[in-house]
Amino acid sequence: MTADATQISKPDPEFIFIVIISIVLAMVLSISLIIFETPKENFSTLEIVPESYSNFPQEKVSPYIMKIQSFEKGQTEYSADVFVNGLPRDHITFELNPGEVYEEKKILDISDIQLPAKVLIELKTPSNKYSAHYWLKKNT
Repeated sequence: MTADATQISKPDPEFIFIVIISIVLAMVLSISLIIFETPKENFSTLEIVPESYSNFPQEKVSPYIMKIQSFEKGQTEYSADVFVNGLPRDHITFELNPGEVYEEKKILDISDIQLPAKVLIELKTPSNKYSAHYWLKKNT
């Protein structure tokens, strides 16, 4: 064997410095992408509280509770339209801050509605549309 083959070569200090800097920059870039590029959800929820209405109304009215919760990024304007069999019955507007809840009891006059009927709530924000419905049926 020659002396050259058994000799251990020393790593180049500039190469080690470049590798370390590259690893540090890659870690910083990865962490910043995780922190700053994670999309924040921008949505709301619409619920017709199940215990608040009856599918078989006893009278000529249909009470229900509408509940909206905001998970938007900032203060949001809402517009809600209520339809019975496609006919407009009610319209409301309100604003919510993130995390706030709007809950209101409503009473629909259904004296001129033929059953079965679909009660539909359409909620609109500047960026999304939501809907929920329930059915009114004859008690046979």
